[in-house]
Amino acid sequence: DPNSGLSVFTEYAHKARGYCCGSGCRHCPYRDSQRTRAQLSTKRNFREVCVWLMTFVVAIWHLLSGLVLFDRRKHKNAERQHKKSKLYTRGGDAGYTRLLAGARIAKYDVVVEAMGDIDELSTKLGFAAFHCQPWLLRRGKWRSLVVDRLHTSQEMLLEAGAILAGNVTGNRFASTLATLETELDTLDAALPKLRNFVLPRALISTLALHEARVVCRRAERHVWKLVHEEASEVDATTQVAIFLNRLSDFLFVAARTAAHFHSRQPTELS
Repeated sequence: DPNSGLSVFTEYAHKARGYCCGSGCRHCPYRDSQRTRAQLSTKRNFREVCVWLMTFVVAIWHLLSGLVLFDRRKHKNAERQHKKSKLYTRGGDAGYTRLLAGARIAKYDVVVEAMGDIDELSTKLGFAAFHCQPWLLRRGKWRSLVVDRLHTSQEMLLEAGAILAGNVTGNRFASTLATLETELDTLDAALPKLRNFVLPRALISTLALHEARVVCRRAERHVWKLVHEEASEVDATTQVAIFLNRLSDFLFVAARTAAHFHSRQPTELS
């Protein structure tokens, strides 16, 4: 071009190049013919930055959405667990309760009376075992005969409650009676012959054992009443009553043992 001194390219040559050379040619078919290569490169970089920025924002949004969804699910699971762990069901507000076998009976029924006595007896046995620890520390041979027997009886009372509630999937009371009678005879052999009535007094361990004995007798009376009134599962319930009868004898001898070895006050009427 004689006027500008620049090489003149046709429109075809510009299209073949693929981009604007930035020389301001008259035949430049590109819209951005007045921009330089650096300007075009800056524009491309800006677009790439915008794309990456949008990708980053979308990724952060998905991450936060996932965390919120996880927190909602965790909260729902916690609510479900809380609902399952409620101790009250309001099903007994009308004065009725449901047994393991499915029967719905009144809360003053003889079955509920017997189960309540057994529950109370288990608490009394734990109380007696706690207070028997001091005077048994120096008499190791009595430990397995008193404290261990009280703890074992607590476990068996859970099975007794299940039997009364209608679940008779296991009954080990018949096999335990022989062991309980042997332990009772061992304790009784170390005591003087009983000639008078025994008074519940002196040591707290003695009182705790007598209190457990009284509750055990009450539970036995209610279980025998259940045996005579109910026709179903008589054999299993009878074994529970016999066990309670023998356990009350054991508690009586254990109370005499505690009073004999550690009490300075007379516990028998002269």
